Amino acid sequence: MAKDGAAAQGAKALPKKAPVGLLAARRAFDIVGSLLLGSLTGLGGGVLRDLIIGVTPTPFTQPVYLVPPVAAALLVYFFARRVQRFPRTLLIFDAGGLALFCTTGEVTALDAGINPVSAALLGVTTGVGGGCCVTSSQTGQDLAGGTGPA
Repeated sequence: MAKDGAAAQGAKALPKKAPVGLLAARRAFDIVGSLLLGSLTGLGGGVLRDLIIGVTPTPFTQPVYLVPPVAAALLVYFFARRVQRFPRTLLIFDAGGLALFCTTGEVTALDAGINPVSAALLGVTTGVGGGCCVTSSQTGQDLAGGTGPA
């Protein structure tokens, strides 16, 4: 992933994990389950993109990418009730995070020499791929959380 991608991923990852963290809190997941859901959601799309491009996924080569989803999962795990009071704020941060992930994914694909149309598709994959790792589009059930989509 491009060096600038690290800043974009880190800046948006904390608030993006909040809705998944709230799912974990509602389902009474322990801290390990919360960390798993946050990491799958936060890193899944970028990992998928990197595998498609044919490079080693960035979180495996630069562990600093694990910090934002872990920090977000911990914050939401311990402060779920407070976080739930601000659904509109969560939605705004989630939308901003999605935009940053999509942009980062497309720039990374372009830097890897992928044509612009495919790079746009990989940008979308980066943005929504993590959520797809958690939610099955065929059944509408969370693979890890066992409930329908939020």
